[in-house]
Amino acid sequence: MDEPVRIKGAKTGTTTDADGGFQISAPRNASLQVSSVGYVTQDVYQQPKQHHYYPGARA
Repeated sequence: MDEPVRIKGAKTGTTTDADGGFQISAPRNASLQVSSVGYVTQDVYQQPKQHHYYPGARA
C-alpha cells in the first residue's frame, strides 16, 4: 500500500506494507498521523499497555 505513517510533530515516519501493517518506534503516548491518497489524514493514538494504534482513541 505504501501509505505514509508519521509521528505527529516529528519528521520520523514509515510506510505501510501490502497488508496495511507497519512498524515504527514512537515515544509513549505519541500521536501518529496516517494518510492515504483521496482520504483525510487521521491522527491515531496508542492504547495504554498495548502496541496497537486505534483511530480516534486517546491514551
